[in-house]
Amino acid sequence: MVYQPYGCLIIMFIDFNNKTIKVSFYMNQYDYLIVGAGLFGATFAYFAHKQGKKCLVIDKRLHLGGNVYCENMEGINVHKYGAHIFHTSNKEVWNFVNSIVEFNRYTNNPLANYKGKLYNLPFNMNTFYQMWGVSTPEAALAVIEEQKSEAIRKMEIDGVIEPRNLEEQAQVLIGKDIYEKLIKGYTEKQWGRKCEDLPAFIIRRLPVRLVFDNNYFNDKYQGIPVGGYNKLIEGLLDGIETKTGIDFFSDRAHWMSVADKIIFTGKIDEFYDYRFGNLEYRTVRFEEEVIDCSNYQGNAVVNYTEREVPYTRIIEHKHFEMFGQEVYTCPKTVISREYSTEWKLGMEPYYPVNDERNSQLYLKYKELADGETNVTFGGRLAEYKYYDMDAVIGLPGDLLQTSYGLSVGLCETAVYYGSQLSHGLRYRLSCLMTVLSDGFHHAVRREKTLVIHIHSGRELLAFLRHIAQLCKRVCIVIFVSYGLDHPQSHNIFQETEPVIVTALVGKVGRCGILCND
Repeated sequence: MVYQPYGCLIIMFIDFNNKTIKVSFYMNQYDYLIVGAGLFGATFAYFAHKQGKKCLVIDKRLHLGGNVYCENMEGINVHKYGAHIFHTSNKEVWNFVNSIVEFNRYTNNPLANYKGKLYNLPFNMNTFYQMWGVSTPEAALAVIEEQKSEAIRKMEIDGVIEPRNLEEQAQVLIGKDIYEKLIKGYTEKQWGRKCEDLPAFIIRRLPVRLVFDNNYFNDKYQGIPVGGYNKLIEGLLDGIETKTGIDFFSDRAHWMSVADKIIFTGKIDEFYDYRFGNLEYRTVRFEEEVIDCSNYQGNAVVNYTEREVPYTRIIEHKHFEMFGQEVYTCPKTVISREYSTEWKLGMEPYYPVNDERNSQLYLKYKELADGETNVTFGGRLAEYKYYDMDAVIGLPGDLLQTSYGLSVGLCETAVYYGSQLSHGLRYRLSCLMTVLSDGFHHAVRREKTLVIHIHSGRELLAFLRHIAQLCKRVCIVIFVSYGLDHPQSHNIFQETEPVIVTALVGKVGRCGILCND
């Protein structure tokens, strides 16, 4: 499909002495405006840039990287928005991210702390040994099956076959001991309500490993970027223009006008001004502390599973990138306590609440999004969907292949005449800026200038029609070297003016004629 620019500004300087028109073309300043500098936005910008497209990435935060952003504290890269461990079984994705920045050997081996006793996660033979003292898969499985059967019997006594809530579901899957010590309190803190009041579908399965393996992920590859995730984002955005501290919605008309296409990675309900109501999220609050010791908990991630401990886990950030003796060469450490809480409008959204109400609400917004011609929605917030990081890396490349060929967007025609504009150069320039800022382009790029000979209004009209066919919207501003009462000026524009309005309706966004005093 042939690429068609979304907008074009034409400035004409007509010289009647030489019977020539100098025409300057200005296309949209960018091919893509990417709203959001997180992993999705940065990856999309990277692939688009590689294809020769000019991109601008903006973010309302004062930094790039979205939720993978790291802040260096005491020589330690602190994951400011929670722990992010990259893992994948896709070799192509793994090779790609390592082509941007080298990843280290970090393996996620979280621990659970229940009333001071530690258990390995995910549930595996180490966990079962710590819980029951069993040392063989057969013995562990026997305990689990016995406790599962007991949970089923209790349901049968109540006259039910299927679990009615999360509490019953978890015990049917893993038994009472694991549920009460490692699931119940942690889940209630995450969701802010009792497990008996949570729907059963929240826990569809609980993986049980009958091997001594503490590796949380089953993927073939995992690790952390050497130097932190900022290195990955910087590599993806190398050579691409970025602006931070920019709120897209504070000047929406302007930002919608600066590029041929918008890639929106923010909240889809906010984009549509919460037309159907706001989607719900769970959010997390972080409490950071610098501790004057080299090694606080000996592990990057420790979950606190009893309900009485207010935080859900403690992250010790140095263990993501420091190993062995290197841990002790850094004299201090930084921890983050995480508190799960109900999300309210204005708070940072983290996890979509995929219940019936929110799923149906999202489909309403998605229907609106599917009707957009020059806005594409992508990423966790825009698609109201949780993504692992490796999936996010793969999405933008696919999106880029299908993001061209926007349909023609109609706009209202407006014609401005020279008599009220010819009051001096300063006023004319002021009017020009008004024309440009009134719902059209604030910034321009890719200027091309040519000189053509125009002898009649018919020729000028043919020229304008040709331009209109090339672009989806056209803004025309005309400067003439004499007033409109000049004979040649009068002849050309008398022939042209009526048909510009009728023939280019829907194509001409602005047409201004500015002349000398």
